[in-house]
Amino acid sequence: MNSNRLQIVARFFLVPMLCAFVAVGCGSSGKGKLKTIAVTPATASIAPGATQQFRATGAYSDGSSSDITAQVTWSSGTASVATIGASTGLATGVAGGSSVITATLTGVSGTANLTVISLTSIAVTPNPASAHVGATVQFTATGTYSDNSTANLTTQVAWSSGTASVATIARESRKDLRSSRPR
Repeated sequence: MNSNRLQIVARFFLVPMLCAFVAVGCGSSGKGKLKTIAVTPATASIAPGATQQFRATGAYSDGSSSDITAQVTWSSGTASVATIGASTGLATGVAGGSSVITATLTGVSGTANLTVISLTSIAVTPNPASAHVGATVQFTATGTYSDNSTANLTTQVAWSSGTASVATIARESRKDLRSSRPR
């Protein structure tokens, strides 16, 4: 092949091919450039000790999108409220409050808000309660949280009687009052 023909092939075929190869990303997945990251759920509430799985979806310049949960780096804005696995997106509530959860990849970030609710009060019913000697009264403990939600905590709380000579709490169920002397 003569040198003129080689220059023409190089100039009109190889150079444009090389430029196209570089523009695509040298063997990348073929997607366009990452434009945005959407984190879901966008808002979530959990209790201390509970977990919430976050997911990241990347939107690309070519209009495509894909789950990039395992490719992003995860972080919690307030680690004293919630922690998150840097490569998993699994958040754990630590203490009451709010934290911004961030997913980052190649300089592009997306965020979500996580609220860790805290127990603000426990109501015991019935209140007041009375019982004849030997009779029992069923108590219920209802917890109210910082987001105003409630939950039945009857089997989770530690029960005790303030005056054991008058009434005791049954150990087997930890919620039945048994009167031990006349009223």
